[in-house]
Amino acid sequence: MTPAKGILIILDGWGVGQESDNNPIHKSDTSFFDSLSKVSITATGPRVGMPEEAMGSTAVGHEVMSGVDYIHPMLRVEKDIENGRLKNKVIDQIIEKTAAAGTALHLMGLVSTNREHSDITHLYAIMRRALDKGVKRIRIHFFSDGRGTPPFSAVSFADDVLENSAIMTAGLADVRIATLGGRDVTMNRSRDSWEKTIKTFRAIIEGKGDRKEDIFGALKEDYDRGITDQYIKVRVLGDYGGVENGDSLIHFNFRKDRSHMLMTLLAEDQEKIREVTGDPDFRKLEYRKDLDYRTLNIAGLVEYYRDMAAPAAYPDEKQSHSLGSYLEESGYRQYRVSGPDKTHAVVLLSGGSRTKPFKNEKRIVVPYPEKLKNYIRDYELHKGEEGYEKDPYETYPELEIKELTEKVIEIIESSLEKTFIIVNIANLDMVGHTGSFEASLQAAAAVDKALAEICAAAERSGVTSFITADHGNLEVSVTEDSEPSTFHTRNPVPFAVLPSGRFEILPGGCLRDIAPTILSVMEPGKREDIKKKFKGEIIVQEKSPVSD
Repeated sequence: MTPAKGILIILDGWGVGQESDNNPIHKSDTSFFDSLSKVSITATGPRVGMPEEAMGSTAVGHEVMSGVDYIHPMLRVEKDIENGRLKNKVIDQIIEKTAAAGTALHLMGLVSTNREHSDITHLYAIMRRALDKGVKRIRIHFFSDGRGTPPFSAVSFADDVLENSAIMTAGLADVRIATLGGRDVTMNRSRDSWEKTIKTFRAIIEGKGDRKEDIFGALKEDYDRGITDQYIKVRVLGDYGGVENGDSLIHFNFRKDRSHMLMTLLAEDQEKIREVTGDPDFRKLEYRKDLDYRTLNIAGLVEYYRDMAAPAAYPDEKQSHSLGSYLEESGYRQYRVSGPDKTHAVVLLSGGSRTKPFKNEKRIVVPYPEKLKNYIRDYELHKGEEGYEKDPYETYPELEIKELTEKVIEIIESSLEKTFIIVNIANLDMVGHTGSFEASLQAAAAVDKALAEICAAAERSGVTSFITADHGNLEVSVTEDSEPSTFHTRNPVPFAVLPSGRFEILPGGCLRDIAPTILSVMEPGKREDIKKKFKGEIIVQEKSPVSD
């Protein structure tokens, strides 16, 4: 019998790690997950279009799961780096225009070696190319990490930037770190927190915000209050007064979801920004009436969203087929369900940078509960003060899981024939980034409970459940240096299909196999067509009925 209804449950950050005292998943109550018949599948490396050494990634994991022929932007960028210089047509056009005008080149992005959102070597490759072509002023807008790197490592990255800048310029050009901000603010992806992105925009464009003499004083001030790199307050440094007419700006992050919102403010006109932010009073320039925004040259390293109003050095390659597009063509109603933190991630299951829903697709963002929403707001104002020592996800490790579970079950129980649901459960990833073992235990238990409830509802309603993860995170709580682990991992992830008595999962799979496998189960009569259109393998086969 063809299963006319299905659900893909993505346990964001649930990696398959060693069963040890340093594995919160192993130490927590995950009895339902433990009872599942499952296999481990590859989530990183060349098999899923990623560089060998890269950590797992939410954006990559979801895009690969969509079934598109994915190639990681890092591979494309690094193919164009020669002798430490990035040679790219779009980048060169921006640089040459800047050099000819004698204006400043602004480079913004996550200054990190984690290679999940960016790579510090890409920053240096753009700088060398700019200096070679005669750019005399470079301003760096420093987004500090602390999630993909140790929590207090921004000082060492700042030292590295300044040391390398001095070597590159040999005193013949002026390179400065102009603004600073933790990734939680500068790379905000929650539409409930537009004010974070606007604060970043004002600092970079208008030079407005809290001011410190230099990056080290700003970091020390926050470190002394226990604030880690990802939550560093946005600062304007030294005498930086914002961009000037004719300046150029390049966003050098290569991951889309955490760059989308800032790039929208940078690239789009005022009316479009008012539309997407929901703020009818937003003004592109609040403090700099002397600035003619039209004279700025703005580009992104990649295409952060479809129809971006700025050139991308590495635009998306057109993809013909994805999990979402094939379900649409096959007549399925589709639901994308997530909390605020993974809104962009579940959209990637539609394939690449597609922003508009399919005709029969509905996107549902389950909001934070009020207590978490209020704490996130207040934490931004009072972090480090009494009562605000812990970050929001450590304080409330259950996030929106209760409300999300209720919403998913409601959709399951009201679903008609030919319905497919995709849900991202974000707790393991968001809490894993805090490095808190106790909060991680609570998150793992909450996810297991939610998974059990969703799968039970699915079974009652005749919905086939596919369970997997995009990457690992929570399964490792301590690094090799005995520091709290706040990073994604390279570990494999689980894959299970329910009802388990009906299906057998073949070993040796990877994330690339998820889309064709799901489609072959939902549409068994199209198996040969699915094989032709998708690069991945079909790793599920129906068990033969047992004779009496």
